[in-house]
Amino acid sequence: MTRLFSISVHGNVERLLVYQNKLDNPMTRRTKLERALKELKLVIREDSVLCERYIRGARPRMELDFVVNKVAQMRYLHEHCPVFIENIGKLRTERARDRQYLQANWEDGRAHDHFHDKWSGVIMVDQASAGIAFPAVWPWLN
Repeated sequence: MTRLFSISVHGNVERLLVYQNKLDNPMTRRTKLERALKELKLVIREDSVLCERYIRGARPRMELDFVVNKVAQMRYLHEHCPVFIENIGKLRTERARDRQYLQANWEDGRAHDHFHDKWSGVIMVDQASAGIAFPAVWPWLN
């Protein structure tokens, strides 16, 4: 009986999140995101897939705080962390060589899937930022 109750509650929470997300239209979400980012002296980047997904409501469980924190982390990594910049540069070079090899030697769709899985932006950032600690206060707020 406890399991049935927990499944029922979980299903209701999911439906509530989807319903809340529908009420929270993209303009409202964009405004909320812009305000939250402005508090940290950040802006929505035009190439930010994460921000775009949040604004569209593509992932109902995605929290505003999560998105804002990720945007701050990306700014820190790209502007204040030479180790990350060096690591991501090496990974981009390796990705370019891998792409050239696959284009020259494979016509199979699985090669494309392998390339995408290995070289997605999220995976590259995770690899390049491994072991890097984020500061308690962002440097641009001082």
